[in-house]
Amino acid sequence: MGCHVSVLGPGSCPHPPHAHVEEELLIVIDGEANIEIASSPDDPSPRVKTLVPGQFSYYPAWQHHTIRN
Repeated sequence: MGCHVSVLGPGSCPHPPHAHVEEELLIVIDGEANIEIASSPDDPSPRVKTLVPGQFSYYPAWQHHTIRN
């Protein structure tokens, strides 16, 4: 199991939608984050959900996703 912390400035997005072999759990600690769940790396209209502190998102393996502040 791996773990990391990311701090995103306003309007920042660390990468376009991507997928990986492992599952991922994203937990918002402070502020708000828009998570994007896409059907492919170039999905023109990914599903977007706003999360607030204490909320989380689970991504199964191979689910395309990204986050935006």
